[in-house]
This record gives sequence, structure tokens and C-alpha cells, in this order.
Amino acid sequence: SLQQAAAQSVEALKQKIEHQLFNTQLSQLMSEHTADPKVVAKLINAIVTAIEKEGVGADIIALIPNVLRPEEVNALLLENVLKKLQNQSVVVADFAGGAKVHIKDRKMTIDVTDATLKELLSRYARKDFRNMIFGSES
Repeated sequence: SLQQAAAQSVEALKQKIEHQLFNTQLSQLMSEHTADPKVVAKLINAIVTAIEKEGVGADIIALIPNVLRPEEVNALLLENVLKKLQNQSVVVADFAGGAKVHIKDRKMTIDVTDATLKELLSRYARKDFRNMIFGSES
């Protein structure tokens, strides 16, 4: 019973360390990089170009984080991408980083925001992070 309690305590401590270190660092990295207008413009360029190659979507809305100005992102977009956007401009939305591209006629949104990227990365990188910090797990 004592041995099991000790093992559970060690595991709980590992999880607390993992969550505090990993989540804090990941959030900070995501916030820094996904609020950069150059990164946001590259995301939108890539998504809209891919949509265009598939021949999908005549009415596209590109959403950017509320910490950026539309003018600074519009200036970094490819000319053909900007022409595809509704009102030939991006729209500010309520998120902290990354981008969303909404295809109105398909009622579909491609979400590459900081929150989505953080969730995706944490889901797949957590095991590697745990192994790096605590050694290989059996």
C-alpha cells in the first residue's frame, strides 16, 4: 500500500512538473510566434493558395488576431490571395494568434490559431517532452 502510494505521488509530481513547464513554455512560444504579422500572412497565403488549387471557395474570409492591424497583414499577403478575400482585406477576430480562413459557400473554417496549434502540439509532443525530462518510461 505504501509502495503504491509512493508511486502515485511520484507520478502526480511528474504530471504537475510537466504541465507547469510544458504548458507555460508552449503557451509563451505560441503567443510570441503566432502574433507576428509575417507568420499570420504566411499562414493565410498558404491556406488560400491551397484552397485556390483545389478550385474551392469563391467567397473567402481571412480572420486575424485582435493584436494585429489589418493593414499590416494585408501588406504582406500575395496579390492573388488578397484579391480572393472578401472586401480584399483580412478581418480582425477575437483570438490571440494565428489565423482562420472561412470558406462561406462551403460553410467551412480552417482554424490555425494559437489555441488550436497549442492543443495539437501538446497532444503529440507531450510524450517526447516527458521522456526528455524524466528519462524513458517503461
